[in-house]
Amino acid sequence: MVRGPMNEASPWRRFLFPLLFVTALFVALFLRRPEAELASQPTEDAPKTAVSETTTPMVFRGQTMGTTYTLKLIPQSEAQAQSWQVLQAKVDERLEAINDLMSTYRPKSNISKLNQNKSVEAVPLDPEFGRVVQAALEIGDATSGAFDITLAPLIELWGFDKGARRLTPPSAAAIKALQPYTGLNAVSFSEGRFQKKDPRVQINLSGIAKGYGVDAVGEVLRSSGVTNFMVEIGGEILVQGKNASGKPWRLGVNRPTPQAGRFEIIATAEMSEGGLATSGSYRNFFDESGKRFHHIIDPTSGSPVQHNLVSVTVIAPSCMVADALATAAMVMGRDAFEKMRKEKFPEVSAYFVHQEGATFKTEKTDNFPLGTQKL
Repeated sequence: MVRGPMNEASPWRRFLFPLLFVTALFVALFLRRPEAELASQPTEDAPKTAVSETTTPMVFRGQTMGTTYTLKLIPQSEAQAQSWQVLQAKVDERLEAINDLMSTYRPKSNISKLNQNKSVEAVPLDPEFGRVVQAALEIGDATSGAFDITLAPLIELWGFDKGARRLTPPSAAAIKALQPYTGLNAVSFSEGRFQKKDPRVQINLSGIAKGYGVDAVGEVLRSSGVTNFMVEIGGEILVQGKNASGKPWRLGVNRPTPQAGRFEIIATAEMSEGGLATSGSYRNFFDESGKRFHHIIDPTSGSPVQHNLVSVTVIAPSCMVADALATAAMVMGRDAFEKMRKEKFPEVSAYFVHQEGATFKTEKTDNFPLGTQKL
């Protein structure tokens, strides 16, 4: 077939005319664009508004010190939340280091080696281990021996440490045989060196180590830029800043019965900073002939405390101090503890629960930050 002039030009016409039409339409629309719309477009010199980012609280859970832990972190942005994902590994590493120092369940821990050491010569302690021992002895002195880390042999005798659990109390003779190797005068600590007065002396930091662990985790978070958080290990708590609602943290005081669930509470405390610890007779115990024997040992008798104070919750600047003072309060009773607190720890507050038959009677210090019942 022979192509004529019209047949050769037709493909160009087919594309050229539509292209010219679209170009003309675009130019017309651009020239008619409203001035206000043009003015709203950002320029290199115009300030840029930050994009609002929202996130939810970060929650980490794990196990340590024979119990569980929970961390709640409040990030300010998704980017911050992402950068904090590495924190749980750092926390686990820190807690492992503390267990290696203070766990009596680890044969090679510093405390186990110290207890196995039969020398009465002064021995140097790891600096961190020594700081906790020194704090424990100072609190023991302030509480007239109510908080006593030398009760390790008696705690083990009663079945509340490593070893088999008891179903019946030990004999009076067995208790009396161990008492000469307990008491704050059985040890000394000075210039980083620890000394036993008798090779049979042993120590137990279970009344303070968990609180110290909580504080140590708090330091890990602070050093990583976390400003709003809650740390909880086995019911011992440290808080800083605000919760996800921008309000003080609201912490529950557990109802002191063995059957009470974790969120069955008898009171709440509202805090923006500090440590909270609870000591009670309702979790770690055994019953024999209708009588309860719990893990809080009276240094004077060598046996579990026997009174109707079943729970004490203490708030202090650090969880370590709160932990130790809560144990001391259970030993001392409300009146003696309150007198001591006012004299030596006025910044500390406490909430006491006494059991009277099937009912509970509660009291608090004037400075306890009591909140509403609802969590």
